[in-house]
Amino acid sequence: GTDPYAAHAVGMHFMNLGFAFGDGMQMAAVSLIGMSLGAKDKEKAKKISLLAQKMGLCMSVTMVVILLLFAQSLYGFYFKESYMLDMCMLINGFIAVIMPIQVSKIIFNGILRGAGDVRYTLYASAFSVTLLQPLVSYILVIIVGLGLKGVWLSILTTQTAQFLCFGLRYKSGKWAEKEI
Repeated sequence: GTDPYAAHAVGMHFMNLGFAFGDGMQMAAVSLIGMSLGAKDKEKAKKISLLAQKMGLCMSVTMVVILLLFAQSLYGFYFKESYMLDMCMLINGFIAVIMPIQVSKIIFNGILRGAGDVRYTLYASAFSVTLLQPLVSYILVIIVGLGLKGVWLSILTTQTAQFLCFGLRYKSGKWAEKEI
């Protein structure tokens, strides 16, 4: 419906703050990891990857705290109706869980891409975005009938799947062994 979609759209605006920061950190990771590994300095690449993840976690937690503390006021700029604010608070709870996962997975993706592991990141992203999210969305929204909650559970599922795929690949250390 129109009201749930409006609340969803506003929630996505706030979630895009995480995307924006994650994308910036990802670009830095791609460049710095690529340069370090290209110079055969694996230790520097590992230090940069840890620093990028720490910075991403700090920033995402800061954004989550701001969203949690000021949610009523922030969403109040868009809606005055209590039922709309209730939907926004539901979404805000999902964002609070998703944002640190999202930022970390974006940075892991950048680290892997900077190391030249682009085929893996392509396949993992393609699987989760083209198959997993539509399937989970369909099941939760249409079959189970969860509506707005199902949409956000689907987003959480996809972000978590990508986080696990990229995070496990990162933890394996294979990315630091690639020749650039």
